[in-house]
Amino acid sequence: MTEMNVDAATAAPEIPGLFPSLTRLAILQRKPVDRLALQEAVRLAQTGSTPEAVLKTLVRQLRLKPATWRDTPDLADLPALIVDAGGRWQVLRGKSASGEWIIDSHDPATNAWSESAQAELIGVRIANLSLAVPYDPGRSQVLRLVTDEILANRGLLIEAMVGGLLIALLGILTAFYTLHVYDRVIPNAAYQTLLVLTAGVIVGILLEYAAKRVRARLYDELVSAVDQRLARSVYLRFLSVRLDQLPPSVGSLASQLRGYETVRSFLVGLSSHLLVDAPFGLLFGLIIALIAGPLALIPIAFFVIALVIGLMQMSKIRA
Repeated sequence: MTEMNVDAATAAPEIPGLFPSLTRLAILQRKPVDRLALQEAVRLAQTGSTPEAVLKTLVRQLRLKPATWRDTPDLADLPALIVDAGGRWQVLRGKSASGEWIIDSHDPATNAWSESAQAELIGVRIANLSLAVPYDPGRSQVLRLVTDEILANRGLLIEAMVGGLLIALLGILTAFYTLHVYDRVIPNAAYQTLLVLTAGVIVGILLEYAAKRVRARLYDELVSAVDQRLARSVYLRFLSVRLDQLPPSVGSLASQLRGYETVRSFLVGLSSHLLVDAPFGLLFGLIIALIAGPLALIPIAFFVIALVIGLMQMSKIRA
């Protein structure tokens, strides 16, 4: 984002300096903002009787994280907004080498910014506000685009799910084979039974191998179908972007164009694990419960622990 002058006519007269201070804060935080949406939010915030009410309305309109109010500044949270006793909004930018606080103020008469230094901040309130919009999966256009393309090929996804379920069921044969060998073959010296069980397990292993190859082929077809449709959508959107909105770096642009592949791979893998492996994990726990009773609590406990850790990490990522 490049720094630009703020039109003094756009700032709300009832809230002196709020709109230019917000645009200045966005520049210092290097966060892109929609100036029209910001103007509308400032206009609606005029009804606030206190600075807290003003920012509360502003945050609600822009869907931002709530502002944190302080009476004393913290260097780790700068730049920040400050409001004096007269209701004038300014930007607290930082601290100079001599220990003075640097404040940026907008003059609507000259439409220019001026810098001042104060040894102490007296009679002001400090508001820490991040203009970065929190990530919301429900409003993510990229996530919606990839999800729609995957669901458009739900037939291949269902076939891959069935193949994964078959592979999981065949994988249980090895455990049952060991169980029957120790419980029935060895005590009774039933070598003919051992021969039949071994032949059955070999057939099961061959079927499992064939099912894995088929599932891999289905996944390749799914990825290829999603890639073809996504590539067309992505490049059509890329061609419609104005030149002045393109990233200045060619490497950055290429990285953004390759980013959809990472999202696609993650969502395809997530779909398979969520729709196939997770239900099979519950089935596996049920089988253990039928055979060994309380021992099923061990994998269930690890499943719950992994789920809790995943939810905790997800909340940290979104924060």
